[in-house]
Amino acid sequence: MIDRVGIKQTARDLFKRSYWPCVAAYLLFGMISSLLCDGCMYFQFGPWAFESMYMLPWAGIISFLVMPALYVGVSYFFIRIARGDDVTISDMFSNSFSNFGRNLGGMLWYALWVAIWSCVFVIPGVYKAIRYSLTPYILAEYPDVSATDALKISNRATQGHAGDILIFWLSFIGWAILSGFTFGLLELFYAGPYRSAALAELYSQLMRMAVERGAVSPEELGLPE
Repeated sequence: MIDRVGIKQTARDLFKRSYWPCVAAYLLFGMISSLLCDGCMYFQFGPWAFESMYMLPWAGIISFLVMPALYVGVSYFFIRIARGDDVTISDMFSNSFSNFGRNLGGMLWYALWVAIWSCVFVIPGVYKAIRYSLTPYILAEYPDVSATDALKISNRATQGHAGDILIFWLSFIGWAILSGFTFGLLELFYAGPYRSAALAELYSQLMRMAVERGAVSPEELGLPE
C-alpha cells in the first residue's frame, strides 16, 4: 500500500521550498496549452490533460505535436522537485525536445491504448489509464527506455496499486472544487503545482517499490545493477 499521507506531506514541503519555480512551470505549461486552443480552458488531473476540441486547424496540429512531449518535460521538472534537486524552466523544455520523437511516440502510444480500452467500456479505460499513468515520468527520467517499453514498465510498476492510485487522484477533488470558487486562481498558484509535485512523488515511490519487489529491473531502465 502506498503512503498517501506521507507522499502528500513530502510533496507539500518540497513544493513550498521551490514555490515560485513550481508555479512558473505549471503556469507556463497551462499558458502554452491555452495558446494552442481557440479560447479553451485547460485543466490537468492525474495523468490527463483535457482541452477544448474547438481549436483552429493549425493550432490543433501544433498541439498534437508539441503538448505530448511538453507533458513529458513538465513531468521531468516535477520529478526533480520531488527529488529535492535544483531544476529550471529550461530543463523542462530541454527534456521535452531533446528526445522529441520518442517522447511524442510514447505519449501517443499511451493515449492510443487508453482510447482502445475506453472503447470497451468506461471502467476498463479508467483502469488502464491508471496502470499506464507512470509513462510520462518514465519517459522523462529514463532516456534509454523506448516509447513502447515505458508503457510496459508502468503497467508492471502499478500492478496491485490501481485502487490506491485512484484514491490518491480522487483526494484532490476538494482542491478542484475550491479552485472553482476562486476563478481558478487557487488552481494556478497552489493546488495545481502542489498536485503535480505530489503525483511526481507518487511515481517515485511506486517505481522504488517496483524495483525492490523485482517487477522492474535497473537494467531495463538503463541503470547499473
